[in-house]
Amino acid sequence: MGKLTDILQSLKKEDGSSNESKRESELTSLVPYLSLSEVRALRLRLNAIVIPNDLCTRFPLEIVESIAQYLDLEEIIQARHISKSWWHVFGCRESSVQFLKWHFPLVWEQDFKHLTKDEQVSDRMSPHKLLLTEAEKRIRIKQGQYHSMEVYQLAHSLKEVQYCNGRMAFRAVNNSHGDNESINVWDLRSEVSVLYTDENREDIYRWQLSDSLIVCEKRGPPTLLVWRLDRDISDSPTAVRLPSNYRSLSVRHKQIALITHQSEVMVWTWGGALKLVDTSEFSQKLGKGVTRFLREQVLFHPLHSNHIFVVSQAYIEDGRELLVSEYTITSSQWKLAATHHLTDLSAFLDSETVIQLHDGNIGIHGFDGRAQSDWMRSSDKIIFPTERPYLLTTFDISTKRFSHQTYWLQGWASEQLDISINREQILLWRDRLCMPVYNTHMNARHRPEGVTDMILAGFAPIEQKPSKIERWYGRTKEDNQALLVPRDAAMGKSALAYCWIGGNEFAKEARERGSFLTERMVLGDDEFVVLVGCYGFVVWSFDEKVILRKSGSSSDPNLPPGLLHPLHERW
Repeated sequence: MGKLTDILQSLKKEDGSSNESKRESELTSLVPYLSLSEVRALRLRLNAIVIPNDLCTRFPLEIVESIAQYLDLEEIIQARHISKSWWHVFGCRESSVQFLKWHFPLVWEQDFKHLTKDEQVSDRMSPHKLLLTEAEKRIRIKQGQYHSMEVYQLAHSLKEVQYCNGRMAFRAVNNSHGDNESINVWDLRSEVSVLYTDENREDIYRWQLSDSLIVCEKRGPPTLLVWRLDRDISDSPTAVRLPSNYRSLSVRHKQIALITHQSEVMVWTWGGALKLVDTSEFSQKLGKGVTRFLREQVLFHPLHSNHIFVVSQAYIEDGRELLVSEYTITSSQWKLAATHHLTDLSAFLDSETVIQLHDGNIGIHGFDGRAQSDWMRSSDKIIFPTERPYLLTTFDISTKRFSHQTYWLQGWASEQLDISINREQILLWRDRLCMPVYNTHMNARHRPEGVTDMILAGFAPIEQKPSKIERWYGRTKEDNQALLVPRDAAMGKSALAYCWIGGNEFAKEARERGSFLTERMVLGDDEFVVLVGCYGFVVWSFDEKVILRKSGSSSDPNLPPGLLHPLHERW
């Protein structure tokens, strides 16, 4: 014991003072070598230590919560473990409920919002335990700490792959009848595959997957075939006949929303009738000066079936404006509740791609329009600088506020997101941008330094102090608020958060064949991340209860038709 203390005492700076960073490093490296009983004994001794003049323990709860607003989730959890007295401050039931409200708004709204204050902090609800459980999952996702990974190969190419809530769906190849009449839905949790086909063997034109439904459109008169995923496949689908063809289709839970070519918005709920959304009030409020109007799509509130968001873009004389209109059901009719504006969108975002993010939030993403002057055009090819900013603009459905995040992509990553490539290739989820990386045979000089077998990279947004600019957001133009946008992204640095690789054999094979990773895309959520290739996909699971299949053969009845494992020769 004396030797350990002597080592710590010997760690000095040049001026003779204690070298705190080296002492901390030595203590940290010691922890993995302690036995479980030693860890318990050490924890008891540390918890018994009283930190002198600890102001944090004297603050009322309101001040602690004000301080915590400037901390991220991981820092809040770390603060609970500094000492026993800090645990009573940051880990009490009252503060835990508040932290759940900030960082897990859907959990708060679903489980706590309707309760009284006394019920919220009761032992029965255990908000402090729930916070720890949810925070652990969130931090693991943020740091890329997945639980398991597996590679799957197909004997045929994948077509129109979709993912939703632990299920993958893609067009099934059926050589005897063609390859446009069936959709294969595979559950990653149960490893059960189900084939959905029209009883008349008619071609499926377009289709959409949700966590509860698979919706397919037949060619010919506009008709939707709707299957419930929780019912037996032998059940006949529900046919929904549409008054006209649609331009945009959205599905969530047991609801379908569509926008027709005449810009009509309609919503259908399982077991109900197709209802028209009254958008006349929105059109009147839009005002004059609109040169072109594009209504993108309908997005659903994740908890409330009577609440939708219609995301639109209006092209006005001096730029492009993003509008998020909220509609709720009043007297059995969909009515406009509020409209939120983000003006001058084209000044800083060159994109029309709208997506639904975590917690039901709404995002539009693309390369930073302010950096376009750095592009060079050579015939039909865009030549990018060595680094490019990629921007995500988010509308938070809980706070009703817009915000920006910038990802600073190095040349090897930014060249992959050519304007000719579908931007669904990347996954934006919980402050991370996940994308497939370049193969070493594509351009060796763009290979990330020190990384050789990487097939998926996760980027963190650059952290910069925001600067106020003359833009606004709010319910109306009179509700004037300053919108905070990161400063010039050229001052930032690339933030590569983590890299995921396949097995050594897979990584080696992928490099030797010179696969084009630009043909891949990334899908996922809090439970799974899926990297889809031309002839297969890789699955990363964050759920420790899910056991991904380790080995098998094409004859396994639980695998989708044509699925080969272990690795097939084509990827």
